Order: sequence, then C-alpha cells, then structure tokens
Amino acid sequence: AHLVAGTHDFALAVVRDPSPLWLIGRATTACLGTLTVALTAVLGRRLHSAAAGLAAALLLALSPLHVHESRLVTVDVPMTFLVTAAFAILCLGTSRRRILAAAVVLGLAMATKFTAMFMAAAFAVVLVDEERKTGEPIRRAAARLLRRRDTWLAAAAALAVYLVLTPAALVHLDLFARFFRYAARGTGQALQGVQGFDGSPGDDLLGAAGMYAAAMANGLGWPGILAAAGGLAAALGARGQDGRRRAALAALAFVVVLYAVLSASRLGLRAPRYVLPALPLLAIYGGRGIALAAAALARRARPAAVAAVLAAAAVGPGAVSIAREAIYVRTVIEE
Repeated sequence: AHLVAGTHDFALAVVRDPSPLWLIGRATTACLGTLTVALTAVLGRRLHSAAAGLAAALLLALSPLHVHESRLVTVDVPMTFLVTAAFAILCLGTSRRRILAAAVVLGLAMATKFTAMFMAAAFAVVLVDEERKTGEPIRRAAARLLRRRDTWLAAAAALAVYLVLTPAALVHLDLFARFFRYAARGTGQALQGVQGFDGSPGDDLLGAAGMYAAAMANGLGWPGILAAAGGLAAALGARGQDGRRRAALAALAFVVVLYAVLSASRLGLRAPRYVLPALPLLAIYGGRGIALAAAALARRARPAAVAAVLAAAAVGPGAVSIAREAIYVRTVIEE
C-alpha cells in the first residue's frame, strides 16, 4: 500500500490497476452482508427465541440471492443492512430516542438507495399501533399521531440525513420530482389495470409480480418462505405479546409495500436483487416458524423429524449457493 501525491496520480494508479478499489468495495459489501446475518440472528433471538435467531441466521446466510449480492460492489447489500438496523431499533422499543435513531438510520438507508423509503410503512404501523387505544379506530389513532411533534421530528430527521448525503436531490430537484411522478403515476395506473410495469398493457403487471414473488421464494427457498408465513401467522396471533405482534405487523407492511410497488412500478428495470431488503425480515419469521415446528416435533420425542425440518429449510438454498459460487469461481479462474 502506498499514498498518492494527488488526484492525477490517483487516477493514473486506478487506470493501471483498479483491483485495489474492487477489493475494497467487495470487502465492504461482504462485511455488511455478514453483519446483516448477525443482526438477523439478534433480532430473531430478541423477538422470539435463541433457536429462532439461529434458524433465521442460517436461512439468510445460505440464501442464494444474499450470498450472490454480498460479493458484488453494489448498493443493495449496504441498504439492506441499514434497513434491517432501522427495523431493529424501531421494533425493540418505541421511546422518543429510539424512534429518532431509527429515523436517522432510515435516512442513511435512503441515501444509499431510495427504495429504502418503503420502510416508512413499517414506521407507520409501529407508531400507529403504539398510539392506538384498545378498540379505537385506526384512523383516529393515526390522526392523533400526525398532531404529535415527535412524528414530524422523526420524519424531518430522516429527510435531513437523506438530503445532506444526497445533495443532488436539491440541486436537480426538478429531475427528482419528474422521476418520482413518473414512477408513482405508473404504479397507480398499473394497480388499476391500465398499464403494467414498463407501460405495456395489463399482462406485464402479472409478469413483474410473478418474477418478484419467485425472487423472494428463491431467495430463502420454498421451505423457508412457508416457514416465514407460519412464523408471521404465529406472531400476529400471539396474545399478550404486543411488542412481538407489532414487529410482525411492521415486517409484513414493509414486505407487502415493497413487493406491490416493485410489481406495479412503471420503471422499466427488473432485477431479483430489488427484493433483497425483504429477505432478513422474512428470515426472522422463517426462523420462528422453524423453531416452532422443531419444538412441536421435539415434544413428541422425534429428533429425526427435527433434523429433517432443519435440513429441508437449509439444504436446498445452501446447495444452490454453493453451486452458483463454484461456477463463478471457475469462470474467474478460467478468465
């Protein structure tokens, strides 16, 4: 390693050998991907149990999509880490400081990639549910929440962090405004059946919805997705556990909003990696589902069945990840 005298020498060094920059970028992405797995384990343990946390970490660590993206120099893995961190801060307590901290982290995530803004749906669910009194209409609780200064302070904090780190949004405000109007108009029309993902009529909406559903399913494997559905259902139906139920509602809100907007957006780009921020949250509830199934089988003294449940959830995605990485490594060596 050596220092360069200035920007000109730096540019020459990059032209001669850009590999150090690639290595820094890939190492950063890999570290953040690993931290996301660790954070998923902590969330699974805090929201459910140690077994659920371990299973959740295993699901995400073996996810073909997460493994693949964690070795590339892209913004999706850093954004996913920050979204998961914001979710963790928000769902493990709703004090004023926690909400403000979660908003700041959300601003960082939005500055990394703007699709993190859909985590606002989780914020809304958590704050409204916290504000709502027993039997009170949701609309009344939401209206009262909008009159609170803390709500607007958190929103301002997230927006301020985003604008400080993304000054182009202010410099080219007209361009950003046109972009969001275009995306929003296409989303609304697609949801009404007027046009699909890229402006083509009708059928393309179903194509995008199917592609993103498959991306989520392949991301954790079908056993993992089924376990996530079971874990979410169990958390939503739990009595006397308002914090866990609220976290499940928040996770579901984010996943549904992200999926709906991606499926209906008019923007003519599609990529499985766009669903990446949903995977840690799905893995948390997949871990809960696996832990519940394993506990039920263990009570019947069937350890072999417990092993079969864990194997079904882990072997498929793990095998795909290993096979894909073997192909990638072999291709790099041949080149």
